Amino acid sequence: SKLMECKINFEKEDGPDWPIFKTCLRQTRHGTRIPMSMRICPHGLQEVHPETLNVIQTYPYIEIQAVSFTADDNSGIAFYTDNQSRLFFIESSRRHGNGRSDLL
Repeated sequence: SKLMECKINFEKEDGPDWPIFKTCLRQTRHGTRIPMSMRICPHGLQEVHPETLNVIQTYPYIEIQAVSFTADDNSGIAFYTDNQSRLFFIESSRRHGNGRSDLL
């Protein structure tokens, strides 16, 4: 389909102009926080390695069913899909900014 073709073409490109949140953490089910970066692409969010910017995982917008903010940490944001939920902590690059609000 045209949507899949578009997605594949976007994933092949480096996306130099796509915004990146460099300082982020992904929390595992065991509570460990893993450093990562988040690239904002036209087709979805990409979890990327903070140094190499290699794609770790892509979260297409059409698969994200819900988003919620954490109450105890103002940088926490959770994404929900059919088969998983992911908790991220997004730091803003702006002084006094809020990373999760900047992301949305």
